Amino acid sequence: METKFLDLTRLLEVADGDTEFVTQVLTEYAHTVPELLTELQTAIDHEDLLGVQSRAHDLKGTSQTVGAYALAEGARAVEMAARDEDWDAIRSLRRNLEATWNETQQEVSNAA
Repeated sequence: METKFLDLTRLLEVADGDTEFVTQVLTEYAHTVPELLTELQTAIDHEDLLGVQSRAHDLKGTSQTVGAYALAEGARAVEMAARDEDWDAIRSLRRNLEATWNETQQEVSNAA
């Protein structure tokens, strides 16, 4: 199952078609992402480059796992901007992440 922001193909493969498991994973993901975004914003507010990199990396990995590739790509861009110490890009990309999460969240809710 693939939509604009969520591709469950790989997750369903890993789950061997167990839709209950997929629902559990998506429910946990829906609770985890807002926490990661909050932690990312806190790291940005404190100009903590390592914190930004770490939270962005966590968000990237978590999103890739469930097939939220647009959000994973946005998190990767934040991670790279942090490596480059580009605060303007970090702040701009963070705003984009929020918008992407809002769209992804709708699809996660529909799928869970």
